[in-house]
Amino acid sequence: MPSATTHPDPGVTREQLRLLVERFYGAIREDAQLGPIFDQRVRDWDMHLDKMTRFWCSALLREGSYHGNPIEAHRFGGLSVELFDRWLGLFERVSNEVLGELGASRIVPLARRMGRTIAMRAGIRSALD
Repeated sequence: MPSATTHPDPGVTREQLRLLVERFYGAIREDAQLGPIFDQRVRDWDMHLDKMTRFWCSALLREGSYHGNPIEAHRFGGLSVELFDRWLGLFERVSNEVLGELGASRIVPLARRMGRTIAMRAGIRSALD
């Protein structure tokens, strides 16, 4: 069976990824610890949701619609290992809710691998170990 990291995933749709992004960032904004960090950084939520949808569609569906630097986007003060883990925990929960167990089993490991790389390169060295 093809890996989600090398081939488009026929079991997850762009519409599902958009819903995942919307619900995930809704949960982030409601979170007492993460919400204030994102509210300081994100000026236009509609644009951010579109960008994150393109990111996940490019990562999982190989659309090629995302252009950006996720590592640089995460280089700012205030992120700790605990907050990064909290962020990933919310992503995993929402992924299971939106995509079900099978869909989440495809996107969550990818998110964890990306998260580990981003965290290490952004200076959050022990995250996700």
